[in-house]
Amino acid sequence: MVKNVEQSNRGRSRALHRVEGVRVYRLKYHGPLSDRDAEMAVKVAYQAPAKKQFTVISQSGSKFINDRIFRKLLEGEQEAFRPENQKATALNTDNYTFAPEGHEETSEGARHSFRASQVQE
Repeated sequence: MVKNVEQSNRGRSRALHRVEGVRVYRLKYHGPLSDRDAEMAVKVAYQAPAKKQFTVISQSGSKFINDRIFRKLLEGEQEAFRPENQKATALNTDNYTFAPEGHEETSEGARHSFRASQVQE
């Protein structure tokens, strides 16, 4: 099963040349000292083999959430996308061990679930 995921990822990577989309990040925080919420819309453009660009279209609400959470998410994704980091972050058997967790029969067929644990170096 895991080998099928790896094979699908390789095939998708070869077939995907360019894609654009819009993501909307929303967060509502309710804490003991305050309530905060924020929203950020981001255009994502991918160009094969290794170019991903984020453009903030709009943002509203808490400046703290937008700057310290949403932008940090985008920075982390950009960092993981760098060619030298892609190999280390790929979902494959080199980086993770997979253990069967469940099996379910549905009208679409069998479904298997796995638990992934990061390989320690």
